[in-house]
Amino acid sequence: MKNVNTIHEQVTTNREAWFAYRRTLEASRDTLESLYAAQYDETSPLYRSTPAQTVAAFVDAVGYETAVEIIASLVNRSAWDGRISRRAADWASSQENSWDEEACTRLSLYSNRIHCAHLDQIVRAMMEYQPATEEPAEEAQEAQEEEQEEQTMNIIETIKKEIESRTERSAWSKGVTVYALELVEGLKEAIDGGYFDPSDIAAPKVLEKALLNGASSWDEYSWGGCSLIYNGDIAERLCCPSELKKTRNGERRPNSREEWLDVQARALYQACRRVKSAARAALA
Repeated sequence: MKNVNTIHEQVTTNREAWFAYRRTLEASRDTLESLYAAQYDETSPLYRSTPAQTVAAFVDAVGYETAVEIIASLVNRSAWDGRISRRAADWASSQENSWDEEACTRLSLYSNRIHCAHLDQIVRAMMEYQPATEEPAEEAQEAQEEEQEEQTMNIIETIKKEIESRTERSAWSKGVTVYALELVEGLKEAIDGGYFDPSDIAAPKVLEKALLNGASSWDEYSWGGCSLIYNGDIAERLCCPSELKKTRNGERRPNSREEWLDVQARALYQACRRVKSAARAALA
């Protein structure tokens, strides 16, 4: 608790700063008195306000620390009055930033407008007041980004699990699953890079556009080198042993109508459908 010695120290250290601070104390005290009086003013938004509402308005006006200093000091000045409860007096005297009775007298830091019984109610409300804590803007943004990243990861992992949950028997179906998982990985990279909004996963057409990664179709995606580029690799992924033997591990064309990159385009198209289906299930 601050006392007359504190006054002397501050005056001798910086006289101008001290008197500016003293004017601030008086102005804050006057603000509290005005807010207290407003409960009797029918034209005031605080008409018939409770002590808790008065305290909240006071904190908004002067700040939490100043509000504690003023209210605690006013209580210290009148702690001897029987209308000030022991609990309120003990709280006020424990506030390091408050002024003791003698200092309050020197500073004229008392109120003739607030009844001591009402002052006791105000200090009780001050004791129960919980100052709002706001995270700095950067920390709040980082926390929001981390939460969004976690949600995105959960959605991506759920989509993957949905795709992997299928019972695959044929080499073709297993290959389509691999393509689907690769498309999901590409989607995750697009999200991480800020090129795709995770909220658009629920929109099938927007999702497919993101999976195409700039290509206009799955034929263009395949022939443009966005996936496997060697015939042997495509054949190995999509063919069973007998088909691999028949095509000499991709050295021969898969059939008379297609090249291996065409076959891959068909597999990618099916993979895309699986991803969209898994996305619907993940968001259900």
